[in-house]
Amino acid sequence: MAISLTTGSSNSGSNDWSDVYNNDNDLVTEFGYRDSTYKTIQTAGAMADASASSGTFFLVNSSTTGSLESGFAMSGGIHTSESGSDPYGFYFDDADYSVTSMTTKLRVRGQVLNNGTAWSTVTATFGLYPVTVSGAAGDLTLTLGTVVTGSTVAIANPSANTVNQGNSGDFAVPADGYYGLGVVLSAAITANAASLLSAHLQVRHV
Repeated sequence: MAISLTTGSSNSGSNDWSDVYNNDNDLVTEFGYRDSTYKTIQTAGAMADASASSGTFFLVNSSTTGSLESGFAMSGGIHTSESGSDPYGFYFDDADYSVTSMTTKLRVRGQVLNNGTAWSTVTATFGLYPVTVSGAAGDLTLTLGTVVTGSTVAIANPSANTVNQGNSGDFAVPADGYYGLGVVLSAAITANAASLLSAHLQVRHV
C-alpha cells in the first residue's frame, strides 16, 4: 500500500539531515495511525425483551424481538431456532491480521441501547466465544464454548432511553478457530424493556 508523505514544509530540499528527520516523523505518524488505531473486523447484535431469560446467548444480527439464542440447530433442512435469527460466526486466523515486528491485540466493544424502561438488577456481559459444531445425520448444531480470557465487558442496569457502551481492553489473540460474539444475561430482562444488544470485535497492533 502506498504511503503519502508531506513534501512541502516537511521536506525543504535544502538540508539533508533536517529532511531525513522530518521524513522520519512523517513515517512514524503514518504508521502509528494505521497500526495503533482499533479497526472493527466483526459485528453482531440482537434485539431482546423480557422473553430473554438469564443465560449465555449468541449475538445474531437479527431484527426479531426477543431473538437471543443459546444455541442453533438445523434439522431436516429447517432452521429450528426462532425465525429471523441466524447463527453469526466466523473463522479467525491470526495470520490474516499479523504485522511484521508487531503484536496483534484484540478487544470486544459492547453496547446496550435501551427504551423507556430501565433494567432492574440485570447485567449484560459481552465476550468472544469459540463455537463447537455437532449434529447427527441431516442435523447441524452450533454451541458457544468457554469465553476467551480477557474478552469480556459488562454493562449493568442500563437506564431508560440510554445508549450504554464499554470495552474489554486488549486481550491476546486466541488460537485459530471458529468464533462467535455472545452475551451473558445475569437475569431476565425487565418487563416492558426493549433493548438492542450489539458487540464489535476490534483489532490493533502494538
